[in-house]
Parts: sequence; structure tokens; C-alpha cells
Amino acid sequence: MENYLNSKYPLHTLFFEVTSRCNALCDHCGSRCTASKKDDFVEHIQVTFIATKNNIFELPEVYRLLSMLEIDSLRISGIDPIGRAKDNEKLMLSREDYLYLFDFIKKHKASPLPVVWSCTHYFGNTESTLDPTGKIFSCYTGIHVASVLSNGDIFGCPNIPRRKELIQGNVLKDDFCEVWKNKFEFYRNPNRTKAKQCEECELWNYCKGDSFHTFDFETNTPQFCYKKFFTEKVELAETADVSYEDIIASLVLKNGTMQHLTVKPSTFEATKTVIFTPQATKDLFGFFHYGECHPSNLYEQQVALVGNNLGNISLVKYVVPAILYNRAGNMATMDDFCISQIMDEVSIINENIAKSDLIYQDSFGNVEFIGFAHSHPQETDFRFSIHDVNNHKDFVKQYGNFLSIILNPQKKKIVCFSGEDCVQSKLILLFK
Repeated sequence: MENYLNSKYPLHTLFFEVTSRCNALCDHCGSRCTASKKDDFVEHIQVTFIATKNNIFELPEVYRLLSMLEIDSLRISGIDPIGRAKDNEKLMLSREDYLYLFDFIKKHKASPLPVVWSCTHYFGNTESTLDPTGKIFSCYTGIHVASVLSNGDIFGCPNIPRRKELIQGNVLKDDFCEVWKNKFEFYRNPNRTKAKQCEECELWNYCKGDSFHTFDFETNTPQFCYKKFFTEKVELAETADVSYEDIIASLVLKNGTMQHLTVKPSTFEATKTVIFTPQATKDLFGFFHYGECHPSNLYEQQVALVGNNLGNISLVKYVVPAILYNRAGNMATMDDFCISQIMDEVSIINENIAKSDLIYQDSFGNVEFIGFAHSHPQETDFRFSIHDVNNHKDFVKQYGNFLSIILNPQKKKIVCFSGEDCVQSKLILLFK
């Protein structure tokens, strides 16, 4: 075993899937017993979540459940077109789905229950930059990973197609250590998955033809290609922009006749219109105690705006209170934790829209974090400060089309800004 461990190609530590009950019958009572971290043989319990088009937005709920259990880590992997999944194209992830997963991993990487990515696929790392999953890609099958199949065959990663030429021996007649040291030549060939389309690719040294388990041996091509999936321009079908009339009509249909408070620039025609649904207006005014001199609104407060950006119209549907770790009459500060809490809330909302009252459902798709509203209370200058402008521009760089609203609750003043240049937008607050 010492020679085996000191081999040029050492195997990684073996990991076992631990379920809630072990498979062996107890010697004492003949029943199946529960395995836990208290047992000597259990060092690390990891749950693997295979994300598909059908379950991807269940991930936050799965994470919250596992956080209450004695789990050491959550491993995420996307479904691949292998095995039976090859016949279920509708389960495959889109580029946006992968980006959602990467963002989820980043947010929870240093959490008490850390989230890690599986070994699948090259996603764009270079010499100086890790890929969005926070690591450098490498497919270790036959280099650091081997398996013994149910019939004794010595193989690479069990996810690889069971092709005859990939079997390296059989433990019923061969010494595994000798096979590991002296075979696996094809697996260890650096050009093992080099297809014709890869010959002139500038990313070959980083990608190496991507994962072995998604290589198509019949056509000699990789089934997953980073360049095709993430860098090539996607031709989108032309769709008509959602009009102001369409949005108002859909809201009237659900809410009936509504009143409105409209705030627009006095010196120019606004190119951007921001509409609050009646529910969002109610939450906004309620949180800030709009029109009152309430004890809690005499210091600066802040909420996140959640909804849809629809061309030149932003539709605010939800108002989410933002955590602030420092508040005063003329200032408030937040940190990355505040943003992470907001993004978690956005995920929760998207998970539950389909189960909510019909008044919250529409055809505009999943909601996003699209802006902030904060107060300048009492006698504080009712204008966007240099600090506010700089913050707004930073959020525009990070999130694209971003809204910034300031309001003075005591004086019932409110104004909205948007875009890279922080220009005033037309604001329509609907209410019943």
C-alpha cells in the first residue's frame, strides 16, 4: 500500500456516500442503524445536489434544510447529457442557470455550511483568474480517480461511458496497485480529449477538451464547450417591448381601479418610467411611515426594490427591508452581508411566486434586485449627495439597470434616479 500511495498518480482520499441509514444489519439487534458524525468511521458528510431545469430554484430551500442538520458541506453539480439524461433535453441548464449556481456558491462559500462545486466542466479560468466556481478546472479521472465496478472491472470515474477500451483490468484476477501504476495510459494522455475543433483554440491549455465524462467517443467531440456556451454571441428572437399600457392593463385586471402618485422631472422628458404596484407602494409607505413623524423614521432607513426591468420601464413589485449596521439622522451604512440577505430574499420570492396569491403572479418572469430606496429624514438636504451618486454608479456596474430612490417621510417628498448617469426618472406609485 505504501508504494501505491507514493505512486506518480496518487488516488485522492476515498469518499463514501453516507445516507440516513447504513446498509449493514446490526450484529446485536439485526436492524439497520442510523449513521452520524458521532460514529468513528464518519469524518465528513457531504450532500450532492444535481441541479436540473426542474429543481434549480429549490436549492435555497434545500440549503436551509441542510443548515439545520449535521452536514459538513453541500456539493453542487449541473446535470449533463449522459445516461438517461441524454433523452431529457428539457432538464439541461442554460447559461443563466449556471450563472445563478455560481452566484449561489459565492454567497455561501464561507458560510457555516460551505457550498462547493463539483469537478465538472471548464468555466473560464486563466493563469491569473479562477473561474466563477472559485477553482481551476481539471478532470482527474484516471489521474487521481479510479473505480471498481460491480463486476470487478477497474475503471476511471464511474460517470464515463462504459466502453471496453477504457477498462484497465479486473480485481478478480489483477492486482489493483499494479494496474494503477502501469496502466491508465489513455487516461493520462494530456491530449486524450483533443478534438478537431480544439486544435486552434487559445484556451486548450486550461480546458484540455473539458470533462472526460461528457466527451463523445463516437464523434470525437466534447459535448460541452465553454466558448460555445458562454462566449459566443447568442442570437435572440426579436420580441416587442412590453409597453406602459400593457403593464397598467395587467395591474388593473388584478387590482381594479387604482389611484396614482406621479413624480416626473420638471425640466425634461424622462426616458425611464418606474412603476410601483399597489402592494409595493403600500409596503414602501408603511416601512418609512410616509407622512408621519414616527420615532423609527427620524434616522435614515433603507429598503431593496425587487421586480422586473422591462425595457424603458421598471416594475417594482416587492419592497425588502435592508439590514443597516450603522444609522444616524443623516447617514446609514451597509456591507456585503446586507446584499447577501437581499439576494436570498429574491431567491425565496422566486421560489414561491407560483404558490402565492394570483395578484402576485404575471407573465414577466422571475424578479430581480433592481434598486434601493433610502430616506433623507427631517431637515436633511433632499438631494442626491456625492456619496449617493457614487454608490449608485457602483451598483449600476454590478447590476446594470439600477434604481435609486430617496424620500423624506416627514415632508412627503420622493424622487427616483436611474441609469449610469443617475438621471431622474418618471415615478408612478399606484395605490388603491
